[in-house]
Amino acid sequence: MVIHSLEVGGNKITDTSWLSECCDAVPMGDRLDESTTPYGGPSGFCSTCKDNCIFVEEDKGNPFDTKEEKYGER
Repeated sequence: MVIHSLEVGGNKITDTSWLSECCDAVPMGDRLDESTTPYGGPSGFCSTCKDNCIFVEEDKGNPFDTKEEKYGER
């Protein structure tokens, strides 16, 4: 897990490598409940919805090698 530090509107977010399943937002606060990891990912509160949800690890993705891979052109 990559640890980042971000301050938005007075709230300090210390881990942005987890994104919520509901709207791809970072968790509210700096703590996630790791006990739910075997069931899909850690749970916590979404900073956008303000609701409890499961968080998934941010997909860094692979860079596209060719235009064909990027756009699906043949």
